[in-house]
Amino acid sequence: MSKRIQTLLLATSFIFAAILTAQGMDEVGLHLGVHGAGIWGGSVRASSTRTGMKAGFTLGGYSTSMRDERFGVQRGLYISLKGGESDYHYESSTMIQRYHVNNSLIYLEVPLLGVWVYSDKLSLLAGAYIDYFLLGVSDIQGTTDVPGEPIQKVDEIQELAPGDLKKLGYGLIAGVSCSLGKMNLVFRCSLGLNNVMIRDRYFLFGEYDWSRRYSRVDVRNYALQFLLEYPIRKGSSGTS
Repeated sequence: MSKRIQTLLLATSFIFAAILTAQGMDEVGLHLGVHGAGIWGGSVRASSTRTGMKAGFTLGGYSTSMRDERFGVQRGLYISLKGGESDYHYESSTMIQRYHVNNSLIYLEVPLLGVWVYSDKLSLLAGAYIDYFLLGVSDIQGTTDVPGEPIQKVDEIQELAPGDLKKLGYGLIAGVSCSLGKMNLVFRCSLGLNNVMIRDRYFLFGEYDWSRRYSRVDVRNYALQFLLEYPIRKGSSGTS
């Protein structure tokens, strides 16, 4: 078993251990969801001809502490699949390159959110998160066309490790939670604020080293999340 898989399993085990041993919380529960993930930033706008979202997931746990009937704090610990899809086009007097890149990036994410209970059924959430890059895959497909030579096709998968992307990241989260009885349905928007790229890496953009073309490589994550929260323990003042 590779060290990266061992790291992922260890992180997942830590999530559930933290859930089961949480004390002094009004609500402790499991968190499962799907989302559309994408990338944004200066380099993406400047170099890509099209960007798209890809399906991702969030799996982990959360705990909520209410300060009073209206306001509280929610903490979480999740495994989250981020990334995105992009098309890139580069043309010069000597070659034409076209690439489609699909990135799947797995993070350990720790959000800290403020909770405002608007009604018995509806709550608003807002706050920040930090994340840690665990592993990922970059699927690159494309062509390189050099005049007078056969078209070169590229179809490869590059495994990504913590040394390929910046390990630590951060961003903002805002959303709304709706009580469905025993579960909560949550819609959130997650916006990364840091550049995830290491300056000399160019795997997100195919074979051409885009970092040489742009003075500052800038690629950031974002996600639109649909989540289900399932409380497994509530205190006497727990919220629905």
